[in-house]
Amino acid sequence: MTSSVYLVGDAATKLAVVTTPGSVENAANFPSSVEVYAQDANGNWDPNWTGDVTLSLATGDGLLSGSLTASATGGYAEFTNVRVTGVTTGSVTLRATASGLSPATSAEVTV
Repeated sequence: MTSSVYLVGDAATKLAVVTTPGSVENAANFPSSVEVYAQDANGNWDPNWTGDVTLSLATGDGLLSGSLTASATGGYAEFTNVRVTGVTTGSVTLRATASGLSPATSAEVTV
């Protein structure tokens, strides 16, 4: 699991995937949530940003499923019902996107 602390900054320009499970079982719900923060250009958290954040696979094969869109409040979106199935490569990375913000790619998740 990766995790970071962010200072409050200016208006958000990008997303950051700050927490992912280090490893998951194929076809099982992730054992911990995926957390995405809205950040300013300097990497500081923007607690005023609201919007929908969507997860998808950035790398790896398989299919990501579950609740893949979350509404961010306070500059933060949490995904608690996510799983990946059909993975044959051994790992994946996740991509978080939101309208008007630069996307983010997660750390590698071992399957």
